[in-house]
Amino acid sequence: MIRLFKLFIVIGSLLITSSPLFAHHSIAAEFDSENPIRLVGTVKEVVWMNPHISVFVDVPQENGSIVTYEVQGGAPNSMYRRGSRKDDLLPGDPVIVEGPRARNEASLRVGQGNFMKPDGTEVW
Repeated sequence: MIRLFKLFIVIGSLLITSSPLFAHHSIAAEFDSENPIRLVGTVKEVVWMNPHISVFVDVPQENGSIVTYEVQGGAPNSMYRRGSRKDDLLPGDPVIVEGPRARNEASLRVGQGNFMKPDGTEVW
């Protein structure tokens, strides 16, 4: 009986400690790397929050309206370790973004975008 109890404790501990590994999703599940999009617009807002940084970009349309896309970046901690800082992109900055479009055609989300200044200088 004690052996069985110890076995349950070990199995339970393994399940509890491994649960964060199952929580993350695949980028390919939501975004289609075969269907890239290029956006030219202005940064509306940058949100540095786990699990990914989100940059909201206002993109003017031909009819004069503005569409706001949400572009996903990397995890804040990993981006910070690679040298990215919160003031790299600020509201009002003009940007060019290239990244995979969401698989859902109606979605205004872009995954793991590459951000550039209008002169072609890479930001992220």
